[in-house]
Amino acid sequence: MSDAAFAVGTPLAMPFGHILDGESVGPARTVVGDLVTIKVPSSSTGNLFCAFEELTPPNGGPPPHHHPQAELFYVLTGEVQFMHVTDDGPEIVTGGPGSIASIPGSVVHTFKNVGLTQSKVFVVSTPGGLDNFFEDIGDVTDLWYAPGMAGPPDMDRILAASNKWGVHFVDPA
Repeated sequence: MSDAAFAVGTPLAMPFGHILDGESVGPARTVVGDLVTIKVPSSSTGNLFCAFEELTPPNGGPPPHHHPQAELFYVLTGEVQFMHVTDDGPEIVTGGPGSIASIPGSVVHTFKNVGLTQSKVFVVSTPGGLDNFFEDIGDVTDLWYAPGMAGPPDMDRILAASNKWGVHFVDPA
């Protein structure tokens, strides 16, 4: 049995111990004002996980939502406020570079860049699949920064992808 099969019980498409060279794996995509770059696509892990880098402009971030995937956020730059809903109501924490936030799957959550400059967060999501959602709703770009919202989002496109990939937005009220 290979190390990869022994380590997780299922062989990975990406070789066990593989080291990425630091270059982006997939193209950068503008996703509702953020810039998302897939670093490890679900297709390379047998859908066990995906990993991506998300650049968010000041005051940017997604609306409250939930999906089956658990997420681990590692703040690289900026000040990011995380919110998730518990049985006791919303819990809010803010973290800077080096901070880690863990959100279980199917829990309503969001994050917001509360700093004055663009934030950068590295995210690991398990099982995989969120990268496919971003591919469906994001536009490929050669930008190196999060552009912010240039106009209203294409809600028909977002809702179609949301239904397809199990990402559900909730009323923040």
